Amino acid sequence: MKRIGLIGGISWVATSAYYRQLNMEVARRLGGNASVDLVLRSLDFSEVLSHADNPERIARMMQDAADALVGAGAEILAVGSSTGHKFFSGAVESAVAFLHIADVIRDYLYKNEIQRIGVLGTKFILNDGFLLDRVNADAAFDIMVPKEEDISRLHGIIIDEIARQDVAAQSLEHLHRMVSSFEREGAAAVLLGSTELWCGFQGVTASLPTIDTAEIHSKALIDLALAED
Repeated sequence: MKRIGLIGGISWVATSAYYRQLNMEVARRLGGNASVDLVLRSLDFSEVLSHADNPERIARMMQDAADALVGAGAEILAVGSSTGHKFFSGAVESAVAFLHIADVIRDYLYKNEIQRIGVLGTKFILNDGFLLDRVNADAAFDIMVPKEEDISRLHGIIIDEIARQDVAAQSLEHLHRMVSSFEREGAAAVLLGSTELWCGFQGVTASLPTIDTAEIHSKALIDLALAED
C-alpha cells in the first residue's frame, strides 16, 4: 500500500470524513484490521480564514504542508478540501502523485452517466472556475448552481455552522430548499461540492441522490494506493 499524504484542517470536519472513509475503504477491500497508511498535515482553519484576502499566503501554507508530507514519506498527495484546491497548484516532486478532486468528480459523473447536476459549496467553488471548469472541461455536463443570494447564505452555513458542527434548523431547511430547486430544474443528483457538507446533510431529507465528494475522493485515493506499480 502506498502512503497517502493528506492536507487537512480546512476544516477539521472534512478531514474527519476523509480519515473515516479512507480507513473504511481499506478495511472493506483488505479485510481484518487493515487500515490506511496515512500522514496528515492539519492546518489551522482560523489562520487560513484570516488570510482569505491573501491567496499567495494560503498557497505558501499549502505548499509547505505538501513539502512536509513528502518529507514524511507520502507517495500520493491530496487536499481534503475542494475549496483548498483553489490555493494549491499541485507542485510536488515528480515521484509523488497528486490526485485532484475535480478529476475524481468528472470521472464519477462519466461512470454513473450523470449529465445534469446541481452543485452546493462555498462561494469560491460556485463562483470561481478552478473546480467546476475543470470538472466540465469537455462540456459534457449541465452544471447548475444556486442563485447568487443563496450562494452567499450557503457559504455562511458551511463556514460558520457546518465547519463548527453547529447547524441551525433554519439552515437545514435552506439546504433542503436548494435541493428541491435543483430537482424542479431537472437535476439527476446533487454534488456536495464542499467536503464538509456531508455533516450538514445528515439532517436533510434530500429529494435527489447526493454525491459526497469526500467519499468519492477517498475511494479514488485508495484505488491509487492499492494499485500495482
